[in-house]
Amino acid sequence: MKKLALLAFLLLPSILKGQDSSYVAPALAFQEFNNPRLEYGLDFLFHFDNREFDYPNGKYMRSSTIFAVVGAPTIGFSIQQGDDANHRFNLGFDYYREMGAGSDIANDAKEVIINYDFHKRFKNGALFEAVAGILPRHYMEGEYSEVFFTDSLLFYDHNLDGAILKYMTRNFYTEIGADWMGKAGETRKERFQLFFAGDWIAKHWMKLGYAGTFYHYAGSKRAPGVVDNHMLQAYVEFDAGKLTRLQELSIKASPLLSYQYDRERDSGPRFPVGGEIVLTTRNWNVWMQNTLYFGDNLMPYYYGLDLGGNPYAGNLYLGSPFYRKFYDLLEFYWEPKISEYLRFRASARFHFDEGGFMGCQQKLSLYLNLDAFKHPGWGAGRIGKTRSEKIFRTSYML
Repeated sequence: MKKLALLAFLLLPSILKGQDSSYVAPALAFQEFNNPRLEYGLDFLFHFDNREFDYPNGKYMRSSTIFAVVGAPTIGFSIQQGDDANHRFNLGFDYYREMGAGSDIANDAKEVIINYDFHKRFKNGALFEAVAGILPRHYMEGEYSEVFFTDSLLFYDHNLDGAILKYMTRNFYTEIGADWMGKAGETRKERFQLFFAGDWIAKHWMKLGYAGTFYHYAGSKRAPGVVDNHMLQAYVEFDAGKLTRLQELSIKASPLLSYQYDRERDSGPRFPVGGEIVLTTRNWNVWMQNTLYFGDNLMPYYYGLDLGGNPYAGNLYLGSPFYRKFYDLLEFYWEPKISEYLRFRASARFHFDEGGFMGCQQKLSLYLNLDAFKHPGWGAGRIGKTRSEKIFRTSYML
């Protein structure tokens, strides 16, 4: 009986395979996976940002200087599954150091990076990617206005605690992700944010796109209460660069819709709206870009306090603090084409509101992404050259 049982166990996969043609015996399925391969990566950022603002006490932003270096080495392994799927596991750390701070550890920041990254290539050339864990923010490849994420947030908060899903073809891209920003505690707020973006290149001169965030800013034990801050942008962009023989000559117009609700104080939600127009011209890798906002105050609770007496300010509004009734940003920058994995940018930014000139910034950034060199086919912008120019605008190139 034991011999018969053993024989039946050994023949079971063959029997099942005969019953169901889709069945693959475990031993055969495992052969689809190649042996693990060592992986390593490095993100390096050298950043200088001098901010000079005229308003006393900093009406929206105080004068300050960011002069820092960031290093994020990782190591792990990858497993190839067949010809079109890949699994990667990464472990590392993110280290931030403020220049001139000496041994003051309050100006240092360290964070563990650990994530799983899955890629699937389809027969039509499309690519699907799913990443989960603690992952660098540069995995976000959508185009987000500064009303969603200010440049200082992108620098100081390098990583996401959550997941992101992406699907891309040569002319289409979409992503959706989640960032768990705080677990409720005695004084720590419960916070999480959903973000999404996408675009479709309908013609070489026209692109349609969207971006949005769903931000849940809840309470702590000492300061209960919930505030919602959700925002949506849809845009159309026209580029006459090829007609004028410039690298780019574009106009991007979009409405901005928001939902704001302080559930403890307001009787109902607020719906401030506005519009944004971005004019961009580029030639010889020298850019001039003007961003104009007009409409309602998109940050009605900015100067408010929670039930514990703590200001909302930048804790509730993660975007640029200038999006009030009227705002104009004029930026000049030079970004020479070095390589897909090494970028340099020098820029000057001038800020205006309805009262006139507010202040300016002078910025220098050097960014190295070793993974873009090792895996040139995995980024959305490297499927087609049409997307390659704007990827780094929402990563570390601030």
